[in-house]
Parts: sequence; structure tokens; C-alpha cells
Amino acid sequence: MEVLSGNVFFWTLVTFGILVYILGKYGWKPIINALDNRIESIKNDIAFAEREKERATKIVYEQKEVLSKARNEAQGIISHAKKEADVMKDEILSKARIEAKNVVEKARQDIESSKTSAIEELKNEMGKLSLDIASKVIEKSLDPKDHQELISKALSQYQHHN
Repeated sequence: MEVLSGNVFFWTLVTFGILVYILGKYGWKPIINALDNRIESIKNDIAFAEREKERATKIVYEQKEVLSKARNEAQGIISHAKKEADVMKDEILSKARIEAKNVVEKARQDIESSKTSAIEELKNEMGKLSLDIASKVIEKSLDPKDHQELISKALSQYQHHN
């Protein structure tokens, strides 16, 4: 058995050597080339992924800047609009106060005018009434000719006032 074991060992060794030679001549290079290509492809993929990650990070940063600028601009627009609204409110209130003051002044003038007209009308009515009373009192003491002249004079004065 020992001889058989030695022969088997020898032939196993020879077969292994031939196998290593054949693999070294024809198999190892394609396998190693395939592995090298695969390693290079993985390295390229990792480098591409890192570049894309950097690009995505840069885009995110730029988008954050754009968003921040947009927020600041929107805040500025809102602030400006509030200031304009306050100015418009103040102008409207000022105009309303002036208009209210003008309305009150016009009402005072109308009241004064109405009062003056009423007093003038009252004076005219008092004059007519006084004239009527005086003519009744005088009628008894005046002759018809004097009475007619007095009436004509009173009527002409009355027509000039109206």
C-alpha cells in the first residue's frame, strides 16, 4: 500500500503540476485580467459615485442658497408692501379727516346761511305784520288818499326785498 500511496502521490503531484502549467499558460491570465477589469470597473464606479455625490451636495447647497435668497426677497416684498399699506392708510385717514372737517364746515355754513335766511324771512314777516297792524291803526286816522299812498309805498318796498 505504501507503494500505491507513493504512486498516487506522485501522479497527483504530476497532475497538479500540469494543471498549474495549463492554468498558468491559458487560464490565469484571462481570470486575472477579468478580475483586474472588474476591480478597475468597481474603482471607476466608486469614483463616479463620489463625483455624483459631490455634484449632488453642490446642487443641494446651491438650492439652499436660492431658497434662502427667495425667502429674503419675499420677506422684503412683504415688508415693503406693509410699509406701503401703512402709508396708504395714513393718507386715507388724513383725507377722511380733511373731508370730515370740510363737511362739518359746510354744514356750519349751511346752518349759518339757513339761520340768516330764517332771520331775514322773520324780519320780512314781522315787517308785513307791523305794516298790517300799523295800517289798521292808521286806517282809522288816515283819509283814503293817504292810505292808498302808504299801501303803494309798502308794497313797492316789499317787492324790492323779495
